[in-house]
Amino acid sequence: MFTLDQILGLVGTLDDAPGTNTPRDRFRGFLRDSVGEIGAVRDYIEACATNSGAQYDHALQDLVNHTGMLIGFDVEYGRYRGATNDIGHDGLWRWKDFAIVVEVKTTDAFTIKTETLVTYVNKLISAEKLTHWDQAMGLYVFARADSGLKSLANSVVGEKRTRELRIATVDSILQLAELVQDEHITRDEAVALLKPGGVFVADTVDLLARIAAKATDPQTDSLPSPDVPVVSGAAKPVLITTAVSETAQQAEPQPPKTTPTALPSTERLHVMTPVKDEVDNLAQQTIADLLNAGWYVFGDATPGRKKLKPGDRLCFYESGLGVVAEAEVATVPELKPPATKGIAKNLDKFPWSFRLSNARFFFDEPVVIDADLRAKLDAFADREPAKSWSWFVQGTRLVTEHDFAILTGKGESQGDAAGG
Repeated sequence: MFTLDQILGLVGTLDDAPGTNTPRDRFRGFLRDSVGEIGAVRDYIEACATNSGAQYDHALQDLVNHTGMLIGFDVEYGRYRGATNDIGHDGLWRWKDFAIVVEVKTTDAFTIKTETLVTYVNKLISAEKLTHWDQAMGLYVFARADSGLKSLANSVVGEKRTRELRIATVDSILQLAELVQDEHITRDEAVALLKPGGVFVADTVDLLARIAAKATDPQTDSLPSPDVPVVSGAAKPVLITTAVSETAQQAEPQPPKTTPTALPSTERLHVMTPVKDEVDNLAQQTIADLLNAGWYVFGDATPGRKKLKPGDRLCFYESGLGVVAEAEVATVPELKPPATKGIAKNLDKFPWSFRLSNARFFFDEPVVIDADLRAKLDAFADREPAKSWSWFVQGTRLVTEHDFAILTGKGESQGDAAGG
């Protein structure tokens, strides 16, 4: 598979220059004709999120619009930059009689005025490209939640625009596309999930993605995933790690066990666990605070904690970025808070704590789980690396010693695995 840099080098500088066979037309044509698997789209988007510059920002906008097409929308691409006589939306997605006006952002680190997106919708209604607000909404899509999306969420709620505007991460949109592509939900259901009903799209999408991952994951039995939905309230949305409901777990048929299976208790376990950004704490800060203090925490619904013992190894996947740290288990999990006060949040959700040692951080050189790396992992031995792979990072999971070495940049592909 071509890397994003290779593709952008071939198509040229992405801009709004008019005419046929322009760089933007070539790039969008390439996506339309050659990029049909969500796994490949995810790889390209993660490359945009970890690089800076207008070329990556413009590619991100096109990739998000392309994802909308893969969900099933009729997509009209917007401009990269606003112009006086044009409505400056980033994309217009249509499904039957409903339309979504999309605004793509690399980060929420800067102040965002909701009035801008509302104005785009109003102008489209005035131009008779949309009928009325009852059949339209504005959608912000962020590649990175560097400020936890808190300011924008508060603006949406405070200005009483929750029926007009919604907020999503790129990861949520990709998960939604995977659910459609893997035929876990229909396109109508996907649109229903995006329609107004709350500020954050991720609430329901994460739950569905986790249920789908349970059906897809070949080793779910050996180390069950915790729930990791996004819980939001009107006044203070909070992103937390928790677990799929017991009812949902019981209702989902269990796949047969395949390798890798749970190891005997006398052998060292190798585990990967995901960490997401929270409104009050970014994923990297959470990982750094806990590991620097020598602790980590799990929830009640993380059955894998019962198997952890001193000497086992953990690595930490920052959602949307890559594996960024590793450590060694020093004590068995106990139902009590860490002895170091104030380092863990939401202790009612994560009441089990255990000591860690020998922590190593590589935030500046995360091990990106791209298609080339996935092709080297035991977990993907019988899978096509370019296809949907979010099941692999949805929850805490057992990996082989071979995979752990690669995921932490110490295996056979250390030079290739590290990305920035």
